Amino acid sequence: MIRDILAKDTICAIATPLGLGGIGIVRVSGRLSESIAERVFVPSRAQFPLTSHRLYHGWIRNPRTDALIDEVLLSLMKAPHTYTREDVLEINCHSGYAVLEEILEIVMECGARLAEPGEFTYRAFLNGRIDLVQAEAVVDIVESRSKKSLEIARNQLHGAFSEIVQNWLELLTDFISELEAHVDFAEDIDEELDLHVFAARLGSELIAPMERVLDRASRSRIVQEGVRLAIVGKPNVGKSSLLNALLQKDKAIVTEFAGTTRDVVEDYIILDGILLKIMDTAGIREKADPIEQMGIERTLKAVESAHVIIWVLDRSVPLSNEDFRIFDVVRGRRILGILNKSDLPPAFEEDEVRRAFGSDFPVVTISVFRRDDVAYVKQLLRQEYLAELVDDSSEAFAINRRQEEHLRGCLDHLKEAQTLLEKGEFLELVLYELHHGKKELEVIVGKGHLTDDILDRVFSRFCIGK
Repeated sequence: MIRDILAKDTICAIATPLGLGGIGIVRVSGRLSESIAERVFVPSRAQFPLTSHRLYHGWIRNPRTDALIDEVLLSLMKAPHTYTREDVLEINCHSGYAVLEEILEIVMECGARLAEPGEFTYRAFLNGRIDLVQAEAVVDIVESRSKKSLEIARNQLHGAFSEIVQNWLELLTDFISELEAHVDFAEDIDEELDLHVFAARLGSELIAPMERVLDRASRSRIVQEGVRLAIVGKPNVGKSSLLNALLQKDKAIVTEFAGTTRDVVEDYIILDGILLKIMDTAGIREKADPIEQMGIERTLKAVESAHVIIWVLDRSVPLSNEDFRIFDVVRGRRILGILNKSDLPPAFEEDEVRRAFGSDFPVVTISVFRRDDVAYVKQLLRQEYLAELVDDSSEAFAINRRQEEHLRGCLDHLKEAQTLLEKGEFLELVLYELHHGKKELEVIVGKGHLTDDILDRVFSRFCIGK
């Protein structure tokens, strides 16, 4: 994005998803917003100039032909009290594709151009209404698929993480100022700088809090992206039936023939406000045809990426070597053992499973066709795994990959500065590390030198109209 060019144009876009529905919105931002309203809007009772931040009933007309296009509600919002801190025009019309496109074309004929993806939020950032972390939170709110992920994104938008970073920047500035004073005006300062005390302060006031935020925020990010849960086991043990029971719909094909599932079948459920991505995988067995083997390879990748493994065994047949091979695949992961087909005569019991595979994970006996049994599985997932994986604090916030990259970069510089202080190295080298750490923090919230590459990484996630 070329910021100087973007900031001068008046932009427009359809701000609602295309499709049949009650309302569609065409959004305009920039200096021509008011003149465009005067050219295309025929108010039913009001007169021009329109009052800012009021909703007006009327019609959109084509100024070339005077033809009325649609009955609308229109609002003109004058800067700086708008989303972009520019004059903003919003046209609420019917949501049909044809009418939205026609209104958009009329607005463009009046001097606006089609917005780039995320350009409205980009302008809000450029004009100082939000920082870069808050801009990214806008996308997170749009993409939120659970109550908890929405709560985390909302905390970000309200500045939870931005406030923490700003406090770190102020602290780091104080450290730099104190150190520079000892470098530049050493002869004027009576008290000698204790390097070990300075290093300890750097660790306790900046390094340790940053490490705690990284640890906590990684759990919050799981909430936004979803807890990944893989169902694994031999063919025909009831994996697909369990998936369907958890989802309460027929997502996966279920037959009496082994090897029906050849690929990873995925879907989502919400459990206590947390998004769970459930992956039904191909049955793992030694003698598989080439196509089934490709499915097994995808199963192994799903296991590698999963936060939780549901290992399903068929209790109606004896344990086999294949069960032991599967355990070798999932060993050391977060496992919930399911002994399925409790409605059939048992070939083994839970105690035998614990003796064979250890007692490091819960093992329960169920039938996937009993609603109470499936409800119990969901309860176990809540109690045993979600509390461990998810930050349940009402003040939780998530750090995305970009923010984490720069925060870790800052930590690297601060830890190097701490090491140099403890070794008694030149203070100029310590200052070099502190200044570079500060730059990493500034990039997180969008201060300092920002390259187009950084901004493109942020705003490439946005849709047109946001």
